[in-house]
Amino acid sequence: MVFDSMEETLTIIDSTKKAKMAKIDPSGISYNESLSELLKKSREIYCTSNQGNFDGMGTPALLIRNYGINPDNAFFILPKGFKSFLEHIKKLKPSNSTIIIADLALNKDQIPYVKEAFSLLEASNNSIIWLDHHPWDAESLNAVKGIRFGVFGECKRYCATELAYLLLCKREKGNQLLADMVHVADFALKSKRFGRPNEKISRTIIYYLLGRPNPNRNLQKLCGILAGLDFNNKFISNAYKAYLKNSMKSIKVLKENIRVVATSPYRIAVGFSKRLQINQACEIIMQKTKSDIDVYVDIETGKSGMRSRKGVDCSVLARALNGGGHPQASGFDADPKKLSKNGKEKFLANLQSLLRTKRIYT
Repeated sequence: MVFDSMEETLTIIDSTKKAKMAKIDPSGISYNESLSELLKKSREIYCTSNQGNFDGMGTPALLIRNYGINPDNAFFILPKGFKSFLEHIKKLKPSNSTIIIADLALNKDQIPYVKEAFSLLEASNNSIIWLDHHPWDAESLNAVKGIRFGVFGECKRYCATELAYLLLCKREKGNQLLADMVHVADFALKSKRFGRPNEKISRTIIYYLLGRPNPNRNLQKLCGILAGLDFNNKFISNAYKAYLKNSMKSIKVLKENIRVVATSPYRIAVGFSKRLQINQACEIIMQKTKSDIDVYVDIETGKSGMRSRKGVDCSVLARALNGGGHPQASGFDADPKKLSKNGKEKFLANLQSLLRTKRIYT
């Protein structure tokens, strides 16, 4: 495991204990035998996770490895895609099963969908487990207080996959390897050991998400491959090669559309393109501008992200753009309909105005 020295607290919900909601030290998280028994006795185990990154694949992969769940039982959504989660539950109609939600925070505008979905699940004797490491506000926590078990909150020690590993999985080398790989990928860390395979996996995810049919089916297949620790599988290698080929034009577009929008106290640069993996795009922006915060805006989907050097918290800027995330790896949604040539200039002007008037970094 890769540990940070920072002391933090998470919120835990455990309906089996009198103190249903409490603050805990992340270092105290350990294997939960009662949850493991619940999963073993469940008619089915389903997992809904974040579709956009390796961490979103990690929890389903661990569930396949440790509990033998069918990869088809994994379902992937956007961070603000709980309307599709509700529709999925209506179609699925599970009973006497366990639904695990991973690597997804609950935003206020998504609460009605989650409440309706939970009402349907609880009426059919299902249990809900939610594992997340993003910031949560009190209203969102209160909305899920009736679930069986949950861990929530900004945590630089563990990503969602690591929470699943610690709480639900056997302590064996394969499980730990997968958890460590995802930690490095999710926190945008440099790694000689995991750098190449993580690059291939992360770009494979983007390839199957953007412009390919049946993305959910492809991500399910990917999770099955990751569960087997088959990182050189042709499904990954072929997608990675296709991504590299398809990204050449997008990289050229990005390099021609990079602007520095602030130089003090931090150098902030923004780049526009499409169908690029965020780490890759931000690395290109940083190399060209020597920026402290790199902002990549996807003009096709609006799903955008930012990265920052150690010691600079880009999540503050992401939240100002109605997004969120972690200090060195965050994201936000832009409106792709407003990202034409003139729209890009307006986006940059609005961002510069935001930085000046809100004094995000002072």
